[in-house]
Amino acid sequence: MAGSSLSKTYSAGIFFTLDFLRDPFYTNIKLVSANEDNLRKNLHSHISALFKTMSIPLKHDLTIRDNDMYIGVKGWISEMGISGIAVKQGVISSGGLRGHKVKSIRKHPHPKFGYLSRLRILVDEGQDVPSAGYGDLQTIEASMDGLDAIKIIVPFNPVDLSRRAVEMAEPPEGYHPDQIETLHYYQAKSGYQVLRLDASRFENIVQRKTVYPGFITYQAYLGFMRGGDNSAAYYVARGFPPMKDSANTVIPPEWLQTQRGEAVYVSAVKNLISADLAFQGRDKAVMVLARWGLAAGWRKERGEMVFFEDRLNPGERKARHVLTIDQVFILPKSDDTVTMTQELMGRAKQLMVDPENVCLDMTGNALGVWSHTTKFWGNVLGINWGEKATELRVLSDDMGTANDVYDNLPTELWFSFKRWLDPRVCGILINPIIPTTPLYRQLSSRRYSTVKDHKSRVESKDSYKARNAGVSPDEADAFIMLPQLIRTRMPVIPGMMEAPSKKLPTGNETDSNTVSHKTLDQPDYLFDENDQHAQDTLDYVE
Repeated sequence: MAGSSLSKTYSAGIFFTLDFLRDPFYTNIKLVSANEDNLRKNLHSHISALFKTMSIPLKHDLTIRDNDMYIGVKGWISEMGISGIAVKQGVISSGGLRGHKVKSIRKHPHPKFGYLSRLRILVDEGQDVPSAGYGDLQTIEASMDGLDAIKIIVPFNPVDLSRRAVEMAEPPEGYHPDQIETLHYYQAKSGYQVLRLDASRFENIVQRKTVYPGFITYQAYLGFMRGGDNSAAYYVARGFPPMKDSANTVIPPEWLQTQRGEAVYVSAVKNLISADLAFQGRDKAVMVLARWGLAAGWRKERGEMVFFEDRLNPGERKARHVLTIDQVFILPKSDDTVTMTQELMGRAKQLMVDPENVCLDMTGNALGVWSHTTKFWGNVLGINWGEKATELRVLSDDMGTANDVYDNLPTELWFSFKRWLDPRVCGILINPIIPTTPLYRQLSSRRYSTVKDHKSRVESKDSYKARNAGVSPDEADAFIMLPQLIRTRMPVIPGMMEAPSKKLPTGNETDSNTVSHKTLDQPDYLFDENDQHAQDTLDYVE
């Protein structure tokens, strides 16, 4: 894992070239790339040049064919040699790596490998190889037995957390910004050994002159620094995934790591459910369980306890309302809306979640499930992804409404989740038991742009899927609905200074989208004065 011009691919190519010469009759090396032109002109041509110019005398005549990217012992089995494979984009399986295994073909046993051949795979520019290619690699990994018969090397630029190669290199405790100075060699969650090449530690950069020609220069490194140490270019140059807020992505990856923990609640909590439903295709039906209530503080992933302070009186403790997202469930899919309704209602009742604390996607076929739940169960909140932004505040401090700054409802939901997740607000915590994959990739890679009237608009789901090999952000969609449920149904919402949100709905009435524009010094208490629980909550917050 490294930035540009640090010889990650070329060094791996040299290693495999020398490794091939140790056992040329029984070594199968595959050079893999998402770009055939790059594979032909760079990686294969470099290795071909090595064989043609090396000082080590060759014991055997080689066949070197540039037209089909093959190098092997002349007259020997064509499978044993070095060959190139281009992995196709946008398919479930690339197919190019299937069937490549070590085989028992030696006439005489090798002292280490016995009768087995050897398999080496070099995945060039791993950040550009689609997930399909790595899916085929898993079948090869399954046959690894620790005898060193199979080696896989994946050089890549960690351009963002959404890339499969970056996921495979994730440390056991996840990515954290402070690791950029300390984490250089480790075993990833996936089991791969990861070597990180940090340009700031390279001799050309440290000595500010060209010690080793052909590698990254000090001037080039300064170019990456122009955007500051928050820029994606800076992180990638250091061989680390960008962990700060990017100019075109909604949620900073760093927050997804820093906000892993559980709230310590001091009063009764409400269990909440959100569900993004799917009926056909590759999309998943996802249900998320969360808790909402007043908390004295929160316990971080590594056990550290943090107490909330009164922002007007630093040093004094004061409870805040916090949403802890606890579990993610993948529901069985069905084309029958009644079956989906029964599945959802059954799980909600088991988890002791009332219908008014449930929000559902009601777009397309999901409208049928929402209709059934409201008819036979209760006042479930429906979210139509095709609607415009609402007239609700995102945080209690906001002077305006979501419709003032967001172009549509999906944008409002995404930015509401971001602003609640902000460590300064600490309105959302993600339970450490929730797996980071694929959730964090989905949450940290959604892009947005500025449109008419200077409003923000997140990219459509179709655009996101087109950038991610057709994979839908189903887990993320279920997550970002939760703040909308609270903003619509609860009497208080988070902010730098908490305040009432709006009137609580009663019965099956339509949710109001009105909001007060008074300042925080003159809050508008819109809930029923006879609602003692809401009044007690407000008194505690004040």
